Parts: sequence; structure tokens; C-alpha cells
Amino acid sequence: AEEKVASDGETTIGVYQDGIFDIKSGDALNAGDLVSYSGANIVRKSTAADILSGAVLGKALETASVDEVIQVRVNL
Repeated sequence: AEEKVASDGETTIGVYQDGIFDIKSGDALNAGDLVSYSGANIVRKSTAADILSGAVLGKALETASVDEVIQVRVNL
């Protein structure tokens, strides 16, 4: 992964698609919950619509309260 600088002429960027990352929780979560994006570096519990549409980011590896940073297993 890398930082994208405006006006550098690049039209592509590398991103991580697999790994364990520290991400802030926007909801109360239980370990094992499927999570989806809720904003920049924020996840929330996935809804049925997220699951059906493939919008699931990964799985919470820890129990979390709102605004707590937890480990999330990302596997896109």
C-alpha cells in the first residue's frame, strides 16, 4: 500500500486486500461479527444487505464498544 499524492500522474494505487489491521469501530461489536465500512477507517456490523451485495470488509477479531480500535481480519 502507498500514499496517493495529488497531481503525481499516477492513475493506480496499491492497497492491502488481506491481513489483520487496527480499525476503529463505529458500533458495538462482538468477536466474530462480519464488518463493513462505515467511514474512513471505521467499521460497523454488516447488515444482511451488505452480505448479499458483497460489501463485507472482514471479521472483527475482538469485542468492541463504540469508537474502540480493534483488530479486524480483512480478506477481500
